[in-house]
Amino acid sequence: MAARHARKANRITVRHPDGDVAAILEIVSPGNKDSCHALRAFARKAVEFLQAGVHLLIVDLFPPGPRDPQGSHKAIWDRIRDEPCTLPPDKPLTLAAYAAGTETVAYVEPVAVGDILPDMPVFLTADRYVPCPPEATYQTAWEQVPALLRGPLESPTTRRMSRHLAFPTRSVVLRADPASRYSGSCGNRVRLSGARGQAMRGQFTLEFWKDGDWYVGRLMEVPGVFSQGVSLEELRENIQDAYDLMVTHERPPAPAAAQRQPLELEV
Repeated sequence: MAARHARKANRITVRHPDGDVAAILEIVSPGNKDSCHALRAFARKAVEFLQAGVHLLIVDLFPPGPRDPQGSHKAIWDRIRDEPCTLPPDKPLTLAAYAAGTETVAYVEPVAVGDILPDMPVFLTADRYVPCPPEATYQTAWEQVPALLRGPLESPTTRRMSRHLAFPTRSVVLRADPASRYSGSCGNRVRLSGARGQAMRGQFTLEFWKDGDWYVGRLMEVPGVFSQGVSLEELRENIQDAYDLMVTHERPPAPAAAQRQPLELEV
C-alpha cells in the first residue's frame, strides 16, 4: 500500500537551464505516512535532496499521527539538527520551504483545515526565491472538478474539510472538461485493501462513466468514495486511494448513461 501511494506522490521539479534540479515541490501523500518505514524513507530522501543542494517546498495537509506527532517537517528536521519544533495545537498541518546552502534554513507555516493556504517561497538559490501560490492553484484545480463530484464536497458539513482533502491527493483532485457530455462504459470487479495493509478484502460495486477523456466513478456501497482517471485501471487505483481516505457523505444522482459493475477492493 505504502509503495503504491508513494509512486503516486505529487511532485513538481524545477530545473536550471542546464537540466540540473534546482527545487522540488512535493505534496505529502498518504503513502508517505503509511508506515514507519515509509515516513523514514520520505524524510531521508528530503534530507538527501537538501544535502545535494536541491531546495524543497513540502506541503503536508494530512494531520500528524503516532509516527509523526509533530508533522512531517519535524521528521525531516530531526535529521538535520537537534532543535525543538512544536506545532500549535490548533494548526497541525504544515507548509515548509527549505533553502539548501551552507546552512539549511526552513520556513514553516502551520495551518488548520479551513485556512486559506499561504503563499510560500520556492528557493532557486540560497537567497533567491519565487513565490508559489498553493491556494490559487487549489482554486484553479477545484474549478475543473465535475459538478456531480463537487456537489457532495460543497455540503455545509463537509465544505471546510473537503477543500484540503481535494488539494493533496490525486483521489480527489479531479480534472475534466466541465462542458463534456457523459457516455456509458463497461464494468468489472476490483478489490480494495485497508489503508494499513491488512489482509482483509471486500467486494464493492463500481459505478462509472466517461466525462470527456476521463473515467469518473464511485462506490455504490460507500457514499462519498469517488474519483477519476485517464484509464479504467487508473480509476480503480484512485478509487482505492479515495476509499482509504474514507470521506463519507450522501451520493448525488448519477447521469442517465451511467453503468454499474462489481468491484473488489482491499478493506
